Amino acid sequence: MRKIIFVATILTVIFMICCSLPLKQSLYNIRERSIPREKIYDNYFEVVWKACENVLIGSKVTINAKDKDSGLLTYTIGGIDPSDIKKISGGVSMGGNLETRSDTTLHVSMLLTTIDDNKTRIRIHSLFRTPYSHLLFSNGLIEEELFKKIELKLKELGGK
Repeated sequence: MRKIIFVATILTVIFMICCSLPLKQSLYNIRERSIPREKIYDNYFEVVWKACENVLIGSKVTINAKDKDSGLLTYTIGGIDPSDIKKISGGVSMGGNLETRSDTTLHVSMLLTTIDDNKTRIRIHSLFRTPYSHLLFSNGLIEEELFKKIELKLKELGGK
């Protein structure tokens, strides 16, 4: 039993070390993210939260989590067109029969945090999940579009 625990511990340490090493950019063709994934608004948390909620109202999304206390809003959009995925993920090809599948979903998480009394930070993370559990990250276009919509809603609500 001690040998099993010892081997499991050694394997866990090796795994953790490997996970902390930086990935080679050329090997995985990871593109530099030039579009910001977070923004800070000069508005109270309540106003920014309401703007985020209003962006989702009436859109074809499934809200997965909506927890105002923690500042978390997550939603899913199903049936994403493969050509849109290729455009939004920076030209990454999914390959094979995934190019014609329309059962890929987009998962978006928004985390709102209060910085000062009247400043709120929004962090947005989005990814695509294919039917075969492949994950593709957005090249920032989804986040950029969502920030634009939030800013429009803030103006409608009288925020900055």
